[in-house]
Amino acid sequence: MNWAKMRKREGTAVPSLVTHFLEKKNTIGVSQAEERVIGDVAYTVNGAASDTTISATGSFLYFMAVNHGIQKKAQSEIDRVGRNRLPDFSDRPTMPYLEAIYREVLRCRQPLDMSLLHCLTEFDHYKGYFMPKGTIVLGNIWAMTHDEKSYPKPFAFKPERFFDKHGDLNGLTSR
Repeated sequence: MNWAKMRKREGTAVPSLVTHFLEKKNTIGVSQAEERVIGDVAYTVNGAASDTTISATGSFLYFMAVNHGIQKKAQSEIDRVGRNRLPDFSDRPTMPYLEAIYREVLRCRQPLDMSLLHCLTEFDHYKGYFMPKGTIVLGNIWAMTHDEKSYPKPFAFKPERFFDKHGDLNGLTSR
């Protein structure tokens, strides 16, 4: 919050949740409690997003460094978009190999091995087990993304697993 306030005073602030809030604060007024909530939300979002983004980026760089053939295919796909500019989100549909790499990085080395806590809002049955309302459930993301039935050779980095027999991206994401 203090960083955003300083950038706002300097005129170098970029649009964000906090700068948008600060603009509203100046026009309609807000309580200190509301400002504290926005600061807490921004801190939480930034902390959570930066950790998982850094983890996924590190995994991507590692996989590219040790898989030269995959890196070369990805570079070819980027070059096809054009050497005079970097790809942007509008190019994503025309870059299926990069999409497959993205999916494989998140499958092979997901930033979190376990999901966030979930609490059942009503009773449920799963594989013969009764789970009462209020039960806390954690999804084992690592086990799901390393299941040999869904992902043969789960410890191999293989973006090709996300293509069907016709070379089109399949429906698998993070099964």
